Amino acid sequence: MGNDGRTIWETVIIFVLIGVAIVFITPIIQKIAFDSQLSTAKTSAEDLMKQLSVTYEEYSLSREVFLPFMLEFNENGTFDLYEQTTKVANNQLLEHGKKPDAGQVILVENGETIIKNLVYGQIICNKEANKQVECYREKQQK
Repeated sequence: MGNDGRTIWETVIIFVLIGVAIVFITPIIQKIAFDSQLSTAKTSAEDLMKQLSVTYEEYSLSREVFLPFMLEFNENGTFDLYEQTTKVANNQLLEHGKKPDAGQVILVENGETIIKNLVYGQIICNKEANKQVECYREKQQK
């Protein structure tokens, strides 16, 4: 080739450097995306806990409701132990945060909220009494 163009080796080296950069950058991008999903799931679970308390308080003003007050999520939609609260709870909970794919949120007698296996895509969130919400990737069961 003439002096103006690149040789085949220069072109190969450029492609190799680009490939090496992609190999190192891809895991960093994946970690950032996973951390974002984890943060979103945790925030949604915490918002759902707060909204469950509000829903319970509002609903208990109009009729007698007993604790534990539970909402269970599955592929068929949202329901709780009290069939008559389904429409009220669904409407209020759908307005706030991301709806989980599965799991339970339970308001127990002492006013504490417990979360059992709330699933947001590949993320699972749990919360025991007097502890913080913990979220992790579905395959890494604790």
